Amino acid sequence: SAETPGAVAENTSGVAPAVYGAPVPLPPGPTVAMSAREAERARYEREIRRRAQSMLVFPKKLALELQQGETIVRFLVSADGAVSGTIDVTKSAGFHEFDEQARLAVKKAAPFPAMPGPLVVNMRFVFENPVLR
Repeated sequence: SAETPGAVAENTSGVAPAVYGAPVPLPPGPTVAMSAREAERARYEREIRRRAQSMLVFPKKLALELQQGETIVRFLVSADGAVSGTIDVTKSAGFHEFDEQARLAVKKAAPFPAMPGPLVVNMRFVFENPVLR
């Protein structure tokens, strides 16, 4: 009978009623604003990245060999803006020269602006060969 669930003899539209869902799509909810502390942290990170990127030097030897790569470093910036401890390579470009240039760029860019507290930075350096552009 029609009251019994299961297979039916005729084709259906394939559209099930939205019993538990909303009958129409809902607009997106309110966006969550960044807290003042998060906004300040993001601003410090952008400045640190900008300064370090500006110090990056592409090794001539690797440029002539048409090499490219990407290095990711991790370091701690203390509240006074100094780099504390080591600058660790967490992803090597596969070439010692690229990895060292990434570390050196951070060292040359420091000290960074003073901030309310220490900040751990994971920073990506992309070495795009200028000869290949």
